[in-house]
Amino acid sequence: MTGSPADRAQADALVAACPMGAPVRSIAGEVSLLELAAVLRGAAAVVSVNTGVMHLAALLDAPLVALHGPTSRRRWGPVGRRSVSLAPATGGEFLSLGFEYPEGPVTCMEQITVDAVLAALRDVMQPHPERVGS
Repeated sequence: MTGSPADRAQADALVAACPMGAPVRSIAGEVSLLELAAVLRGAAAVVSVNTGVMHLAALLDAPLVALHGPTSRRRWGPVGRRSVSLAPATGGEFLSLGFEYPEGPVTCMEQITVDAVLAALRDVMQPHPERVGS
């Protein structure tokens, strides 16, 4: 888990919610940008929402599953040989320019299932030399 020092408690809570023995740890507020790049480069895989961390992981060619709820994966998704983007089947990907919010609460991220993420992780961790983004 990454983030700023202000994100540390929330990142620690997410790590604690992972199954015992899962290879997940928090580095929120503990590393510089260069150190983060080294962590991403050495990671077995990265799962990220649409952030700078996602784009850095793609740039470094880390196996990456990018989660897009409100953001359009075609416009904002990662570009990398080992990058896969997931989005909800319905109700998501409405942010193309960044300001197209619908009225009411948006709960599209919940449509991306753990099983879908795990399947994408298994796929992205396999050799696919011809893959360039998705």
